[in-house]
Amino acid sequence: MHLEDLFEKREKSQLELITALMHVPEEIPLKEIIILTDLARSTLLKYIEDLNQLAKAQNFELEIHLFHDSLTLKMGRHITKEDIIQLLIPFSVKIKILNYLYEKDEFTVQKLSQSLTISEATLHRQLTGLNVSLAEFGISIKNGRLRGEEHQIRYFYYHLYWLTIPKKEMAQGFHLQQFQGILETINQFWTMEMSTTNEFKLALWFSITKQRIRVKHKTFKELKRLMRPYLNHRFFKQVRQQMLRYLSRYALEVEEEETMCQFIFITSMSILSSHVMERKLGYGGPVSDATTRGLQFVRAIVQTGENLNEQGLYTLNQVLGQLYFFKGALIDRNYSLDSDLALVGSYMSLEHADYAQEMIQEIATDIYNVKLTQFGDLLSKSHWRIMEVFSFVIDQPPQQLRIGLALSGSQTKRMPVLTALRHQLEINRWVTIDWWDDHETFDFVISNVYNECYEVPYYYLKGAPNAFDIQQLTTIINEHLTRDKSTV
Repeated sequence: MHLEDLFEKREKSQLELITALMHVPEEIPLKEIIILTDLARSTLLKYIEDLNQLAKAQNFELEIHLFHDSLTLKMGRHITKEDIIQLLIPFSVKIKILNYLYEKDEFTVQKLSQSLTISEATLHRQLTGLNVSLAEFGISIKNGRLRGEEHQIRYFYYHLYWLTIPKKEMAQGFHLQQFQGILETINQFWTMEMSTTNEFKLALWFSITKQRIRVKHKTFKELKRLMRPYLNHRFFKQVRQQMLRYLSRYALEVEEEETMCQFIFITSMSILSSHVMERKLGYGGPVSDATTRGLQFVRAIVQTGENLNEQGLYTLNQVLGQLYFFKGALIDRNYSLDSDLALVGSYMSLEHADYAQEMIQEIATDIYNVKLTQFGDLLSKSHWRIMEVFSFVIDQPPQQLRIGLALSGSQTKRMPVLTALRHQLEINRWVTIDWWDDHETFDFVISNVYNECYEVPYYYLKGAPNAFDIQQLTTIINEHLTRDKSTV
């Protein structure tokens, strides 16, 4: 499911318009945008006017200029994708319905339509459209309640709030500080240091767990089937012991399946460190078998296996773990090389894209015994992540750089972005880029860690990155170089 599918027609078109403008260096003819958005000229111009007025009213640093039948996007350097989504979310009836269900668990048509100030007929239309989108997750809204496997419901809400709530607001909005104790316990138990991003991920999951734990009539049938190969494993028993002790504070009796929900999340969402997960692989199970099969595909590309370090194997395991435990994906971009990923993809080793698809097909058929159609958009997302692994094992490590690049996610996810930025921004010997390290000195920081601020000038990436980011960064870098030269 694409995130914009949850928006109304106007806001969906506005979000698509902003995305389209971020993929051109400076300006784009209005007629091209009309073709891309499939909107009438008058409708498009009205949507642009509405968006500019909304941004101005909210003191939001975003504006679309129309000049000589061409469009140009202006946006503040500290604006994040989440900020843009938050600007448009208040108009989404579907997200209001999902939020209501999250808080109340059930509704009557009359009461919910009154709460949303819409007619009952409009509410029925919204519910029908929402159920179409939720189908790939195996969940639906029926008789005033959310139906489906409990782990899939939590998985969906996790992605919904992770993509829509700004990280700088998440800690307060979800009271994440209350989970600091369990986060510290996990770090100590597994002798690791969790990143801030992963602390947010896990705390958000715990927050959703706390909200859902008292819901009656939860369904765990599919989860129990998936967990059957892991119940006697020492690794699961360790996680189970930790989770039972922690979850007992929220309910008098904790269902055994609750510990399973925690297990599948922390072992497939890049939460535990690579050295911890390496120990877990030794306990076997379908995901371990799938990782071994995937490793054979990787070694067919890099015969010596020298470049398949701990991080490459870790990412492969996490991607295949998600394919085993979950279905569906809520994504905020197209995983295609002709749109959002065009810039990064042009600097990746993508000659093995078909090979990645073959890997997924073989693992799904031979090990997981499922059809590819059950994955929904998780299939395209996983296909891209495996292509990242392939590119990672082929590419050589970067040299020392001068601009600090602070990115969330695994090294396999970050490396293609670094490679793309190097080719686009290292225009001469004065400009170099390296991974951000707060113990080193940098003149400037490029970041997608939206909850972090930096003591030196910084810029938040708006996408994967895209043409808009490159244009903005080129201007900033040129200004910085000009200013430095003028002081010599």
